[in-house]
Amino acid sequence: MIYNLSDVIVFSWRMFAVLFFYPLTFYFCISIFYYLFFLKLPKHNNSIFKFLTFFGILGFVISLPVYWYGDFKLKENGYITCYKKSLNAPKKYVKNKNLCD
Repeated sequence: MIYNLSDVIVFSWRMFAVLFFYPLTFYFCISIFYYLFFLKLPKHNNSIFKFLTFFGILGFVISLPVYWYGDFKLKENGYITCYKKSLNAPKKYVKNKNLCD
């Protein structure tokens, strides 16, 4: 069966949260290597950590309304949701019920 990519959409609020927490995780990994190499913390460590933590929390707070809006718009455009096999699985939206696995 051939279908367009727009016929099946996988969407999850976790995608947005991971996107916003990635800089904090990356900085944490880099600062560990910096500390191991130079035996001191990077300059402005506290201010950078506070900013990236704020950015991550803000992203988490924003991710839920964006997810709800995306869910609403997809259902408004005629998409239906497939049954989720687990609680942690992302939602799968399809145009035709036969495209559900």
